[in-house]
Parts: sequence; C-alpha cells; structure tokens
Amino acid sequence: MAILAVAVATPASAQAVSPDFDWGDDSSPFANDRECDDPRFVGPGMVGFSDEEHRGADATDCFLMFKRGRITLADGAGSDGAAAPRTVVGGIDYGDDTGRWANDGECDDPRFEGEGMAAVLVEEDRFKDASDCRRLVEAGSIALRAGESGGAPSRSAPAPAAAGDVDFGDDTGRWANDGECDDPRFEGEGMAAVLVEEDRLRDASDCRRLYEAGSIALRAGEGGAASAPATAVPTAPATPPPPVTPSGPVDFGDDTSRWANDGECDDPRFQGRGMAAVLLDEDAMRDASDCRRLYEEGAIDLVGRSRADVAPAAPAAPAAPPASSTAGIDFGDDSSRWANDGECDDPRFDGEGMAIAPQGEDTMRDATDCRNLLAEGRIELR
Repeated sequence: MAILAVAVATPASAQAVSPDFDWGDDSSPFANDRECDDPRFVGPGMVGFSDEEHRGADATDCFLMFKRGRITLADGAGSDGAAAPRTVVGGIDYGDDTGRWANDGECDDPRFEGEGMAAVLVEEDRFKDASDCRRLVEAGSIALRAGESGGAPSRSAPAPAAAGDVDFGDDTGRWANDGECDDPRFEGEGMAAVLVEEDRLRDASDCRRLYEAGSIALRAGEGGAASAPATAVPTAPATPPPPVTPSGPVDFGDDTSRWANDGECDDPRFQGRGMAAVLLDEDAMRDASDCRRLYEEGAIDLVGRSRADVAPAAPAAPAAPPASSTAGIDFGDDSSRWANDGECDDPRFDGEGMAIAPQGEDTMRDATDCRNLLAEGRIELR
C-alpha cells in the first residue's frame, strides 16, 4: 500500500501545507470515491460525515480536493498533519477543534447540554469542538451533562445494569427496528452513527437486543429508568410549513437550507429512498431543487400521501437561452470559479472529462469547458 507524502504546489489563494505533510494512504473503504473522508479537513469536497477511522486513510481523494481548493485543513490540524493540542480549562478537558463543525458558534460535543448546543449531536464530535463549547460554558449557555466527567474519557467502565433494570421505552422512534440502537442514553459498537435527543426511550427492541448481547451499554451517569426532562426556558414553537392539500400542487420552497443542492432531499415533509439520513424540521421547504428533482424521478413522495393525489408545482418558466446555448443544450455561462480549467464542473453532465466533485452551485456556470468536452465526446448529459 503506497503512502502519499508529497509537496503541494498551491495557488496563492490556497491554504499552504508543509512539504512533509503526511497525506496517509488509501486504506479507507471509501477511498477514491471523489470525496475526502479524512477528518483533518473541512470544505465542500468533504463527505457528509467523517470519523477518526478515516484519518490519514483517504490520501488520493483528499490530495486532489485540497489541490483544487475544495477542502482546507481544519482549524485544529497543523500544517504538517499533526494533531492539535487539547484545551483544558477549569477542570474540563474540552479537547481540540478538529470537529467538522468546530467554530460555528454552537457546541457539538455530546457531553454537554443547554440552549447553546447544536441541533444534531454525533459521537465523533466528542472532545472535538473545544472553542465553541468552552465559550458557551463560560457564558452559562451550556453545561456538562449529569454524570459526564470533565476529563478525558476513561478506559474503565462500571458494571452494566441488568436488562430488567433498564427502561428501554418503546418503538415509536423513526429508526426503530433497524438493527441499530438510536437511543442516545447508550454507547457502543451497536449504536447508530447519528444520535438525536428525540429518539431517547424510543428504540426499545433494538437497544434491548444489543444491550443483552453486550454490544452497547448505558453511558456513565445515565440511569436505566426514564427521568423527567430538565427544566428549560420555554421557547415559542416553530411555525409549521403550510400544509399541502391533496388537490393542490407541491410547494417545494427555496434552497436556503445548509444542505441544499447536495443530491438528497432534506425536507421532512417527504419520504423515500432519496431522503437524507437525518431530517430536521428547520429544513422544511428549504431544499427545493433536490426535493423537486427526486420527486419528479419518483425517488421520494410526500409523507402520508399518494403521488396520484398530488401534482408537482409547475416549474418556473425557463429564462431566454444565452448565447452559449447550442444544439438544444443550454450550457449557461462561465461564471463559475472553476470555468475554463479544462474540466466540466456542471453536475448535469457525466464522463471522463468531468471535475472530480461537481457542485450544485456550478450548474450552468462552466459553459466553455462543458461545450468543448461534449463536442469531443468526453462527457454527456446525465
């Protein structure tokens, strides 16, 4: 297995790395898939979720993405690839800032709780959002969860409670009976990759089976019995999206979600194989392009409604074709930052002449490259 450690010639605007930067190798099962899976990096060229097992294990993808400016080193990673120092203040080990969502103003470390926490917490961010979490603790917006130690994780664990002493709840969770435990009170190899508070006590069968098999255990400080939720300052409920009537068209909304144009529908009003793995109410009516395309392809449907009952809204009238439209194909213009680089960055096309990771934002914005490559037979419309 080859180890990739090379000097990188980067443009003046790109982030610099040491000539001795250790890119690692391609031992990840997701290597060479046109996305960087190494958690030392951040940017649009990254995979949706990255964890520590892929550190230094996706060298080729990450090198190419870095070279093209699609990713940069995370704030916590040094220019030589070394790990960042940990932040320990007031007896709390906050870890470092190597998390994907570090320095975004919210604490993503699942050891904490409070109004300053991110909406979705995942285990891979434990000890990896130091600056955000430290600031919010000092501001009184978050605190360590009951039973969570402020120090580094211990390798020893208390004896597990008997299954009969654990209240597993019920199976009303969205992901119940899928073979993984989604209840965030537990931890272990049998847990789902993404855990959210709404699944607490709502995946009983999966969690009981995995608990009895020894694949998961209750987290330190988590009692087996259901407990009353902590008192919190009430907030006004979010305004629900307008209902879709069976006789009316589908209002897909707009593309203001942070997950818009990523190829998956993030609008929780829909369901189907084209949906994102994690859905949030805040994304309702905010991922229009993805959801419209997947709806029209039959990959998703409105929750609780038949496609025969609901017709999609008529698409907006197309703009007048620009000068670059030829042979019935509207190539758009050259306003992309990657225009005229010899590769087609428009994700409507496919083929050997395409950029490594086309982005939705480059749709119809790389006309010259795409027209030339189509004429050469090196790309084609999807």
